[in-house]
Amino acid sequence: MTPTLLPKTDQATVAWKNGGGQTRQLLCWPKQGDGSDFRWRLSVARIDRDGPFSAFPGYQRCLILLDGAGMALRFASGDVRVDAEQPRIDFDGAQAPGCRLLDGPTSDFNLIIRDADYYSVETIELDGNWSASVESGHLLALYLCSGQASCAEGALNAGDLYYGSALRLTGSGQALVLRLPM
Repeated sequence: MTPTLLPKTDQATVAWKNGGGQTRQLLCWPKQGDGSDFRWRLSVARIDRDGPFSAFPGYQRCLILLDGAGMALRFASGDVRVDAEQPRIDFDGAQAPGCRLLDGPTSDFNLIIRDADYYSVETIELDGNWSASVESGHLLALYLCSGQASCAEGALNAGDLYYGSALRLTGSGQALVLRLPM
């Protein structure tokens, strides 16, 4: 797949039905008209107030805190804190935990995936040249959390998504790198 740059300014934002926040849609596979049936979806959510998460039966979820003090998620098995010390949580999407913000609104990166057989999400520090590729049938995606970078397709700023089968860039900052099945 040819490398593609999706600037933050081109990402669609959708308000939640319950008014508790909004979601920036990054990428969904396969693309469906109504977005109801997908193998995986990448998004960034802004949580403005306490409330329940949506249930996604049949999916796994990976949530990574991007900014804000964090949240306490209430599962049937107990509460789990997501904050600067523990910014990532992976859980069964069928669970719809209650969310209590620790100190004001937060933003978090979300991966919702049906087949958890092959995917990876890692946080990296960019400092100069970076490149990676994935085998056929998979996609590589880089979400720039902070800093700036450049690639053949243009300049990357915080909040931009860069994806394809082989990526090359130069820059500095923090990024999430995902390997996903297609």
